[in-house]
Amino acid sequence: MGVGHFGEYLLPYDECDTFLSRDGGLTWKMVAEGAHKYEFGDMGNLIVIVDDEKAVDHLRWSKDQGATW
Repeated sequence: MGVGHFGEYLLPYDECDTFLSRDGGLTWKMVAEGAHKYEFGDMGNLIVIVDDEKAVDHLRWSKDQGATW
């Protein structure tokens, strides 16, 4: 997982989105708009993300390595 964007130059953190690679960084899929904090559980099968730019009262999770949220 990582926070970034597609483009020639890196943007400021608060202008980036959250991405996930399931193949060691060969391909990337945007999983959330905006910067998010993330944590892994169950050897990567469980992923939890939460917005890192504003106060929230919910989180998003995936129990299939990020295939669905």
